[in-house]
Amino acid sequence: MAKLLELYAQSCIPERENQSYLRPIEENFFKDLFASDIYDNTKLMARILSLYYILIYTYVLDTKPLPATFQHGLGLFRYSSELWAKIPIRYLLSLVDARPNDFLPLRSTLFKLTAFCMPHMLPTLVEALEYHHGNVESKKRSNESTTRLVVSEDQLESALNELPYKCDKFTRLIEYVDASPIQEQHRHMKTIAKAMSKTLDASIARSLIEKVCSIWHRLENIVPRHIYEATFSHLIGEKSQSFENELLVAQPLSLFRVDERVFSSPVHFQCLMNMLAFYLEANRAWNQARLNRVAIQNLGSQNADVERAERNDLHMALENAQNSAIVQMLLEICDGDPVEKPYLEEIRRIACAQIHEMFIANINLAKLVHFQTYPIRLIPIMIKGVPSTHMVISFITELLATPDIKRRIFAIALTAELIYQYKIVDSFNNLELIVNVLDTLLDTAPSELNVELFLNLVSTIERFVQVSPFTAESYIELLERVQTFAASRLAVFSSIFNARHSPEHRLLELVAQTLEQYAAVTIPCYNCLVPFGQKGLPNGCSELTNCSGVWCTKGPNTEANAIQLGCSNTAPLEQQSPTCKNVDVSNKTSWQNCYCNNIMFCNTASTIEFSIMILIYFIIFSIGYNCAI
Repeated sequence: MAKLLELYAQSCIPERENQSYLRPIEENFFKDLFASDIYDNTKLMARILSLYYILIYTYVLDTKPLPATFQHGLGLFRYSSELWAKIPIRYLLSLVDARPNDFLPLRSTLFKLTAFCMPHMLPTLVEALEYHHGNVESKKRSNESTTRLVVSEDQLESALNELPYKCDKFTRLIEYVDASPIQEQHRHMKTIAKAMSKTLDASIARSLIEKVCSIWHRLENIVPRHIYEATFSHLIGEKSQSFENELLVAQPLSLFRVDERVFSSPVHFQCLMNMLAFYLEANRAWNQARLNRVAIQNLGSQNADVERAERNDLHMALENAQNSAIVQMLLEICDGDPVEKPYLEEIRRIACAQIHEMFIANINLAKLVHFQTYPIRLIPIMIKGVPSTHMVISFITELLATPDIKRRIFAIALTAELIYQYKIVDSFNNLELIVNVLDTLLDTAPSELNVELFLNLVSTIERFVQVSPFTAESYIELLERVQTFAASRLAVFSSIFNARHSPEHRLLELVAQTLEQYAAVTIPCYNCLVPFGQKGLPNGCSELTNCSGVWCTKGPNTEANAIQLGCSNTAPLEQQSPTCKNVDVSNKTSWQNCYCNNIMFCNTASTIEFSIMILIYFIIFSIGYNCAI
């Protein structure tokens, strides 16, 4: 049967001019078939085969080159969106997936066709688990209950209208509905959609909200399009116009026009994110289908490849602009004080999970969002909550190369958070570039610009000093230069009052506090490592065997270090060994092995001293021997 339907669907679309072709199955036949109860098992096989035929016909129509007389789809029948709205695609696919042996001949092809035509209708693993778990639990509770109350639609509607003043009756009825089979829950779909708006009131108990949303999620696995449309029509409020499914597919950003209380309720916000993911996928499939149809119609034209590439670029630009706007809105929702917003942490987790999914689906989106920038206070939330932001490390240098000072500040603050979160080689490679950029700006940029720049970056530079001992000295020197710069700027003020209330004074205080904290902190060290060219021991090292100073930032390069590390016959390194840059400084063994295995010169000093001692012993022994004779 499946092969017969496939051949019939292909024969309904001609391949060349003047070719006879069959007439597609009438749309009214399918409307009548799907008009009755969707849980009617007697019509299950007919409905699945009908869905299979409609998907094959649509796929062939969108991918098959048409004769010139049928260009732009003229004269060929296409099934309407009204019919698609009547087909419970996700429910039928869930049944096919749950019973693979019964639908083995068409199961794989059915999912393939759905993924091409309507990928947003595919059941996800989480939704399938929730659906089956919900059905098992509801049947179990129904069997255990001896006298189960059948709740009518009017009863539940009447109880809902009493919210938020009287919650007892609705709570009792919603528990009965939650324990009922999915068929009865489906009858209350409109009331559940309305309840999503009614339960936004702050006085409603969260347990009641979760109960309503659990039923909402089950209906989402059956008829997502219907429950989404009904829910959104209630969440946008009375003053807003009603939105149809086609408009939501074309403009997923419209979902953010819902009641603002949704953004402070984690349970409702999760439902909104499910709707957003659904319509983003639908929008992507809708645009891609339009591109494919135009590309097929233009096959054989002179500039077909060039035009297709241009259309693809425009499509990607539109999609990236839309998705970046959504990410910026989600970040704005994450902003705020958790003390004032008790559920803000949960909201952030949900929003970051959605951003992560969007970054994974489109890698270029992460780059676009960070080039647009967002408030620096939200950087820790983004880095910690969105695991896929590690890809930002690869284009930090491009952000630093932009002439916009605000974007450079953002890039440096972003680097500090990335290094703290991801202690990998690529993260630390940007530190030397950043210090060089800041040194250059301090020398060449206008003074007012430098004051604004370093006021925003002192705390970030402090983090660089803490996380990277190898570049700490360079950043400390940079802070000392900034301190001198701020003091010189402060000296030109005409009055002490103006000077104390100036940005330069704040900058000077910040730098002084940072340098004081750094000087007071003792970083544990295994040895007193001395910088290049420095003679004697570093500050804080009273003797080689007892050091409490800080790590030298340029690596080991003296004989004293080699002696302390247990290396023999070693001389100072003329330059830092590249292989030692990424060694864990907290591990003495790895640092010692790296240093001792990368010696560049032999230490003649140790050999000479040893030779002199042997010579002295030999002379003493000779003198004693001669005297004895």
